[in-house]
Amino acid sequence: MSQKLSENIDFNTAYDKYVNLVFKTALNYSGDHYVAEEASQYTFMQLYIQFEQIKRGNIKSWLITTAKNYVLNYNKKVKWELTDENIVELCDMREAARSTEENVFIKTKEEKHTLLRKEIFTQLYQKNPRWWQAVVLAYIYEVPQEDIAVKMRIELNALYQMLYRARKWITKNYREEFEKLI
Repeated sequence: MSQKLSENIDFNTAYDKYVNLVFKTALNYSGDHYVAEEASQYTFMQLYIQFEQIKRGNIKSWLITTAKNYVLNYNKKVKWELTDENIVELCDMREAARSTEENVFIKTKEEKHTLLRKEIFTQLYQKNPRWWQAVVLAYIYEVPQEDIAVKMRIELNALYQMLYRARKWITKNYREEFEKLI
């Protein structure tokens, strides 16, 4: 079905006549073959939709303007999108912006946390190896507690009590040291 744009020209004729011009215009503004194709497709879709409002004398200029505006709007949108490279670059910039003193403070704090964790788990193992096993499986490896109870060959309630006792022991012995690190 051929849509009439005016008395003498239909959509198919306009497409055949101006498709290369619209594509070259979009390519000139975008510099990207795929964006130019998308702009051309959008432009001719709009022409098809609005064919009754467009007069024969200004079809060419309307097509060029529509393609140009599509590309310019596309470029505005793309400018504000963050790509993976931009995100990595922003993270690197933030890290570089930190002062050396701040970096040393953060590293020292991380080292102290690591040492405290090692100390807690070492002492917990010496206190009760079964508590240590239950805590490691439940809170480090995040194994479901039902599976832990089966593996340790104990009732689920016994496991709950074991974890509760281990947490109480850790809190009693290491609360002050932990609060100093915060």
